[in-house]
Amino acid sequence: MKKMIVLALMLSFVLQSCKDKEVAAADTAGTEETAVAETAKTPVYVVNEADWVETDLSGTSSLTPIIVKLPKGAVLEKNGNGGVDVKIADDYVITVYAQAVSSMEELIKGNKDLTVGRTQQYVDIKLPKDEPTGFVYTYTMKPEANGFKYNPESHFFHALKTAGGAFFSLSDGNSSTMDDNKVYTEEAALKAYEIIKKSAKVKG
Repeated sequence: MKKMIVLALMLSFVLQSCKDKEVAAADTAGTEETAVAETAKTPVYVVNEADWVETDLSGTSSLTPIIVKLPKGAVLEKNGNGGVDVKIADDYVITVYAQAVSSMEELIKGNKDLTVGRTQQYVDIKLPKDEPTGFVYTYTMKPEANGFKYNPESHFFHALKTAGGAFFSLSDGNSSTMDDNKVYTEEAALKAYEIIKKSAKVKG
């Protein structure tokens, strides 16, 4: 009798062990499939700093006396805020315009509230770069009720203050795409942010 109980226990243990291995294997396969799927997606834009040159935005809008490095082929257009929209690629635009705030702290907080602060709309929020004059952020829109899932996306926000106390922002947060096979990568956002942060200045 004891032998039968021992054998039953051993058989139960073996079966449970096999089941655990199957679950682990399924989880690993799922993770690998996700990684492959993400790798297969096309970045909306790729940053090659060698192609970025100093550009005077005041030639497009006199209300935006900003000089900043941008890709040579960028298309500049005056926007409705008196600023400049810089189209770098399909589905990718950097928007530059004056901000009606009284301090850099107010400007940064306000834009964080509009992006990473929207926890009712976004998940997996993080700040790979967080500085007094700007930040790079990553988030994913919450899945739809029908099960549709969005790609994670990364963007940046940078601000500068003029000698007269005016504030300007440079951000790619208005960019969007309907193509599920394209992604806004963290790598590109970080590179673009660093170039703009180092090169943006008020025209003297």
